[in-house]
Amino acid sequence: MSGGLWGIFSACRRLKIFKRQQPAMRLPHSSETIAGQTGRPHPEWPAETNQDAMETNGATKVRAAQGKTAIDALDFAAPRTARWTTAGLAVLLVTALVAAAGLGYIRLPFAAVVKILAARALDQPAWIAHYEPVWSVVVTDVRLPRILSSVLVGAGLSLSGVVFQGILLNPLADPYTLGVSAGAAFGASVALLLNVSLLGAFSVPFFAFTGAVATLFLVIYLSTDGSGLSSTNLILSGIIVAAILSAGLSFIKYVADEQVSVIIFWLMGSFAARTWSDVGLVTAAVAIGLV
Repeated sequence: MSGGLWGIFSACRRLKIFKRQQPAMRLPHSSETIAGQTGRPHPEWPAETNQDAMETNGATKVRAAQGKTAIDALDFAAPRTARWTTAGLAVLLVTALVAAAGLGYIRLPFAAVVKILAARALDQPAWIAHYEPVWSVVVTDVRLPRILSSVLVGAGLSLSGVVFQGILLNPLADPYTLGVSAGAAFGASVALLLNVSLLGAFSVPFFAFTGAVATLFLVIYLSTDGSGLSSTNLILSGIIVAAILSAGLSFIKYVADEQVSVIIFWLMGSFAARTWSDVGLVTAAVAIGLV
């Protein structure tokens, strides 16, 4: 979904719907002329005024040089800090994955999970021959697809948030604020209520994506005026549309009667019964969003 929304926003940027305000240029003050900028004395100023202006100019240059040195030091340290932070988060993620694979009805030791994963990855069944055969099945075929699916879905949600905030230049922008999530929930609820099965298992996701895109276009239309589109108007319109769709979703739950449990269960979400094919599908969607 993030890839499709990125394409929509890119098209809007090309059509100049989004406009940025250019900062006003500051004109130099009269005291910043000849003596203050060039370092040469002004022919009509007293000697004391020229000397003070040139000393002020020299001090300003020294402060600018010191500030530039500090900025260069920060620019040099920032990439190393980012690399160490990324490496630390990657280690924590892998540790959490292994620890989560050992939790459940059948509790497995951390070392056993590591050996099972290494044996399956390197095709060395002798390493886990002394373990119960069901352990390998539980880790690699039951728990690991669920864990990886949840990680990839979280990555996709964070990517969507970054796309919205980067394009709108507003830290408050996200799929929930702009009503995109409410549109997806409304579309999926309509598909579940009408029992649509034209695309098989992809019917509900298709309706959810269609509802999200339609909501986004509606929000952009409501936020656009003669001077363009501002991020503030976009967020306010998104909140209003999200409130209306939430009311519509409540009405669908009311008329769904016996199917309301199915709608609520889908809205809550679940990673139960996820398989490796689901992991591949989510990976492809997130990869498209990254591109």
